[in-house]
Amino acid sequence: MSNEPSTGEIELEVIGNGISAILKRFYPFQPDGTPVTKETILELLSSNSIISGIDEKAIEYFVAVASARNEPLMDCLVAVSTPPRRKATPRLHFEIPTDLKPEDKAAWHAIYRGLHEFDPESDSILYPGKMVLIHENQRIGIYRQVPENEDGTNIFGGRIPSLRAHPDEFKAGTNVHFDDRTGTFTSGICGYLLLYENSLQVIDAFAVSKDRMKLFFLNLPRVNMDIPTQQEIERYHQKNNIMFDIGFKEEHLEMKPMQHPVVCEGKLPGESTDASIEEKFTIDKTIGTMDEQGKIDFKERNLYTSVDSDELLAIKKLPIRGKPGLDIFGKEVLAKMPKDVVLRNGPGTKVEKSVEEMRIYSFEEGIVEYNHGIISVFPKIIIMGDVCYETGNIESRANVEISGNVLAGFNVKSDKNVFIKGNVEDHCVIETGGDLTVIGGITGESTKIICQGAMTAKYIESCSVVCQNQITVQRFIRGAKIDCRHNIVVFGHSVNLNERGAIVDADIKVTKKLLVPVIGSDAGLKTVINLAHDEQLQRKIDQQVEACGKLESVMQELNDQFTFDITSPTIYDEMQSMTNDLKEKVIKALREKNQLEKKLEMMQKILEKEMKNKEEMIKGSSVDISIKVIPDLIIRAEGMQRTIDKYMGPSKFYLDLETHLIEKSVVVEKPGV
Repeated sequence: MSNEPSTGEIELEVIGNGISAILKRFYPFQPDGTPVTKETILELLSSNSIISGIDEKAIEYFVAVASARNEPLMDCLVAVSTPPRRKATPRLHFEIPTDLKPEDKAAWHAIYRGLHEFDPESDSILYPGKMVLIHENQRIGIYRQVPENEDGTNIFGGRIPSLRAHPDEFKAGTNVHFDDRTGTFTSGICGYLLLYENSLQVIDAFAVSKDRMKLFFLNLPRVNMDIPTQQEIERYHQKNNIMFDIGFKEEHLEMKPMQHPVVCEGKLPGESTDASIEEKFTIDKTIGTMDEQGKIDFKERNLYTSVDSDELLAIKKLPIRGKPGLDIFGKEVLAKMPKDVVLRNGPGTKVEKSVEEMRIYSFEEGIVEYNHGIISVFPKIIIMGDVCYETGNIESRANVEISGNVLAGFNVKSDKNVFIKGNVEDHCVIETGGDLTVIGGITGESTKIICQGAMTAKYIESCSVVCQNQITVQRFIRGAKIDCRHNIVVFGHSVNLNERGAIVDADIKVTKKLLVPVIGSDAGLKTVINLAHDEQLQRKIDQQVEACGKLESVMQELNDQFTFDITSPTIYDEMQSMTNDLKEKVIKALREKNQLEKKLEMMQKILEKEMKNKEEMIKGSSVDISIKVIPDLIIRAEGMQRTIDKYMGPSKFYLDLETHLIEKSVVVEKPGV
């Protein structure tokens, strides 16, 4: 039903020269939006000289129905002439208590329409006249002769002479029997009397809902407010093959007319459960992230979501259809079809299914994507172009491949490998859990590189680098701070920075070898190289030395609490002459001392192993310059320092463990050999 008022003109039609009048079509609202009322209709009839046989209750009913439905009604009978009667002709008389006569055709017409368009779950508009609930085999009416001639009146108030009268010719309709011998009409069931087009009918006092799940008792306004007898109920139950019991409750009898009680209900089907998806990951793409001051960092866009191998990505609760029910006739009623949602696994994922749910897991670490109901995991992020405001900063547990540059101020962080085809500009942070490959160069005093794997670049300039594996540079290292826990290899053969192969003005810490063609430049910029540098190993050694020293101090304190030396070989002989208390104290101290000695012995072995590792590291650490050294160059190792303040040819510098000096040799390992 539309919310817009249904408007239109009222169409009136007069039938048979004043026999009756109908509203051919009328709307609940007039064209100007004014509601149509009973007075509107009466004024229309009066303006058309209709003054007789008007049924105001029928008009009230039609107006109420049109307003409730907000739609036009068609062919509504509102006025009927009073028929003439001829002496000795048959006339139907009701033998039941009712305020409606056979001649009240407008009222019967309204009631007929109401019952045939009736919905017991929503209709509540009172009919134009009280109905009669007739019981089975009850007499409805009888034909009797008209005692005198009676003139009639048409709807215009004109006289209809009795000579034009026609005898009543009613016929027995649905559920009504007529006895020709006695001229009586009798009801075949318990129900409501209905008169339509000269047909007497009795309609059931019960109505079935549209879904066949409920049986209503039609609690219509009626003269006698009784209900069907138990015998009549049982007969209706059996005749209509109703499966469930019909019964009236006390509250049903107290209901007002047009409140229709449910006297029988079927078995409702079970509730269906729609499919649902629970995502275990979050893809929160934004234009940026707001900080505590309310400023938006447009570099933090969170475009990529990383997942681990075998990580649960999503759970789909499968749609479950409820169990079927039964309507009041025992026919199966299917539960509502549950709604399904699309969820499929794409590349890099796997599925586990059960009766109730489907689970999607990742095959491996990677980046999760969720498009058009498909979840996929890809092993790497591929960025076609630069890392910029369009991509935002990159943070992932997967490999990252960048076809362009990392522009100034942007960060790339990955738990795996990072490949950059272009350059890394200033104010960038690059962190990798695996290898870092930069086909271009890395530059910028504020740029920081942290690489847990091997690192390769065309050049490194001015930035800070911490690398756990080998660093390979194609051209040069200039003005950079580098901490490498493995080898550093700089290729090339020229002293020209525009070509290849030099380290200039750098501060380098290297654990193993540094292989480079040239160190220094004619500008006299100083380079500092720390050989055999391993902070982690040195930290372990320092901790072991400190721990061993503490154990030795505790052992000395145990001995110092006595006036004699408990570590003496003769201590057990001396104990023979001691008092019991002193003897117990000595025994306790000796036990504690033995435990500490075992612990000290174990820790000294660990320290010895770490010292051997350091010795091997020192033996394998050197600076190999295959072409030339241009001063100034400072080489440090294990607290020793050597300053190179003059030009030198091919040179190898290393820490000699025997002399404990940084020595030089001419046997040089060339980069790439």
